[in-house]
Amino acid sequence: MKFNRNWEIVEENYGEGGQGKVHKVRRKSPEHDLVVAFSSIVDRNVLPHTGAVQRKAEEIVPPLREYIKSVSSSEICALKVLHQPKDARDPELAPERMKREIKAMSKITHPNLLKVREYDVDDSQWFVAEFYAHGTLHGNLALYKGKALDSLIALRPMVEGVAKLHSNEIVHRDIKPENIFIGNNGELILGYFGLVYFADEQKIRLSGTIDNVGSWDWMPQWAQRVRIEDIKPTFDVYSLGKVLWAMVSGSEQPLNREYWNQSENDLTELFSNSPEMSQINEILAKCVVEYENEKVMHGDAYLLLKQMDQIIRSLEIPFTFKGSKVNRPCLVCGIGKYILKADGGKTEAMKFGFDPTHGGDHRLIKIFTCDNCGHVQWFQWLKGEEPKAWQTK
Repeated sequence: MKFNRNWEIVEENYGEGGQGKVHKVRRKSPEHDLVVAFSSIVDRNVLPHTGAVQRKAEEIVPPLREYIKSVSSSEICALKVLHQPKDARDPELAPERMKREIKAMSKITHPNLLKVREYDVDDSQWFVAEFYAHGTLHGNLALYKGKALDSLIALRPMVEGVAKLHSNEIVHRDIKPENIFIGNNGELILGYFGLVYFADEQKIRLSGTIDNVGSWDWMPQWAQRVRIEDIKPTFDVYSLGKVLWAMVSGSEQPLNREYWNQSENDLTELFSNSPEMSQINEILAKCVVEYENEKVMHGDAYLLLKQMDQIIRSLEIPFTFKGSKVNRPCLVCGIGKYILKADGGKTEAMKFGFDPTHGGDHRLIKIFTCDNCGHVQWFQWLKGEEPKAWQTK
């Protein structure tokens, strides 16, 4: 089946990669053809010049044109067509790669993974996927520069989608800002699966003797210039860490190797007035590493997601004072919870080395410590003036 049976190209060569070209297309429909023909008849005054028929036709055509315009704009998609063998990289492998790509995109459905609308890989070797008019993350990094929490919240749903791939033994292998699209509501959508690897028992792979597929700036060092027989989800975890660094740093230049903690790349130095950058570095330390070691790094996107959620909670939920038994995330590590350790007056405070006596006024205190990192939160007030936040009534 030819793609032009149901789709018409509205912009050629919208993008191009090693496997094929991407065109901007619009779905054809019988209604579209009917209105075009009907409006043409009216425009050329083929209908009678007098009487109810002509007047009715002139009334109907404008709203029909608006309808077609709205339907057409919502039916804009992206068409990927394989290169001709002479133009393709690894032409003997390209058709099978496209089949694997479509299999992966069809098998796993998630709002933040690219959706396939229609395809034919047996005869014409093409598929149609969702189109995103706002472009890619690469062209929109400035939206997240210096914004640790906004970056985490934006990236989190896509990481959840990658975690779903990993739970189905699929490794994406092409996670980079140029392959992450911006949705209509600002959401991040992970794009084409052209390098997908199935980590099942068959260990389906489609690469040559030396595994050089992928974008070197975004793939782990241990996967470069070598053939890896068993590609693990750590491949994607590494790339996701680099994407997070790119978002927070706002840099269009990819992070060089694993040098996120060097002075020129260290987010805590680039944004020295933002204490939350140390928590972003905690994530990078578990993702962007030189050697694949699951004891050091996150083994899959699900484990990365857990750490992201902990840090999002610590940055998103302000410290609350209501009552002594409220579950409060630590403001420093974001992992532990504050436990009430002292509740009383000077005697209780002195146990912690604090003297709450100021100018002869005896003050009451409450002291909380994080059960993970030991961070201390101290509260005090004059006797008889208990804050409303602590009152139980």
